[in-house]
Amino acid sequence: MPGKECWNNDSWDELIDDIEAGVVIPIVGGGLVTVDENERFDTWLATKLAEKLGVNLSSSGPRYNVNQVAQAYFTNSKADPDTLHARIKSTITGNTFKPSQSLLDLARIKPFKLFLTTTYDGILEAALNEVRSNENVTSISLAKGKRQDLPENWQIVGATLVYLLGSYLDSPNFAAWDADIIDHVLDLHVRLGNEDLKNLARVLQEKKLLLLGMRFGDWLTRFFIHLVRRPPWHLDTKPTYIAEPDVFAMETFVLFVQGRRGETRFIPGDPEAFAGELYLRWADRARLTKKIEDRKSAQSQMDKALEGAVFLSYSRKDKEAAKTLYEGLKKAGCDVWFDEFELNPGEAYTDTMERRIRRDCGAFISIISKNTENDEGFFHMERDWAKTRAIYYGATGGFYIPVIVDPQMSAQDLRKEPLPRHVRVNVVTLPNGEPNSDFCKYLIGLQTQFRNKRAKN
Repeated sequence: MPGKECWNNDSWDELIDDIEAGVVIPIVGGGLVTVDENERFDTWLATKLAEKLGVNLSSSGPRYNVNQVAQAYFTNSKADPDTLHARIKSTITGNTFKPSQSLLDLARIKPFKLFLTTTYDGILEAALNEVRSNENVTSISLAKGKRQDLPENWQIVGATLVYLLGSYLDSPNFAAWDADIIDHVLDLHVRLGNEDLKNLARVLQEKKLLLLGMRFGDWLTRFFIHLVRRPPWHLDTKPTYIAEPDVFAMETFVLFVQGRRGETRFIPGDPEAFAGELYLRWADRARLTKKIEDRKSAQSQMDKALEGAVFLSYSRKDKEAAKTLYEGLKKAGCDVWFDEFELNPGEAYTDTMERRIRRDCGAFISIISKNTENDEGFFHMERDWAKTRAIYYGATGGFYIPVIVDPQMSAQDLRKEPLPRHVRVNVVTLPNGEPNSDFCKYLIGLQTQFRNKRAKN
């Protein structure tokens, strides 16, 4: 894969050096904003919004986003964008959100004096106010119609948060869905090129950028990076750090950003886990021993809880079905190891996955579809590891659990599954990954057996 490089301890040291020198500006996207540990803010808001607008998205599955709600809403010829903005504002205003651990961790990194966000929800601002209560936290909105620039003295006045696409308080002049975002980005392009935002434009050109959880998609992320960097693309020499899950799956995006002269450092893995690791490494450098121990103790308890967790193996093309299964099992009280949420950035990916499968997990679920039958991928290696362990569970199985999520497939269609022959009779069909109560109880039972056995040894 072009541009794929190892993110290791030297990479971490380089980034921490840059942060300590005050030359890194974090740009936070919706991938770091949650309402609880299992649900993204955007998904939660989309559900509430669809109810308020009377939009039916049942055909989109159990998980959809605000952009999908907006698209469905605008199929009505009488739909009003201002009404949609107003509904978003009223929904957010009526709730109090606790900032996620990842946002609190970012806010705790003291050398970060300037934060930029592409979200409109106000949760990052709440994190800054909570963590930096002894500082002056200033927010600036770049919603349409506003002409507030970054102050000249931003580095000495405390923490400053810039809402690049506006805040929900600016209704109806903030960006909430794709068409809206395009309009705002075009508006920003003009404002950053004239005297309106000259201070912010200068900072964006001079500093190194750290993009976290943008979740815009390939083309819009390209557009956005080009916007904030400003100089001719091939002449841009400033390094950029990008923390995104599955970034190397977007080959055209990787090739695009590598057309710059400045180095682009890709940080694969979950951006939430990256934020936590970044805080710990910065705190270690700053010798904040007590805070590190408190944070590591919490992480250790989390790791302990995941011992015996159910491991989900899936093709990236089946991520939505995998998330549906993950969320259903979690809701039923089953602990699940799902790489998007549990894998730490900087970890040796292959070693971690092999250890979880061969030793730590209490059960292994092979999520099966036409994608796993027809495509190549890392999931085939995961299933080979699981097959080796499954041999020791005898004729009753109880470890390797094949689950068909494709409604158009049956057990007779399996060709590439390496599971032991005696396990084939235990194939489970869960269309689109929706678990039923019996399946959840079965897995919880396997998990309990595994943990009881470990406790005795």
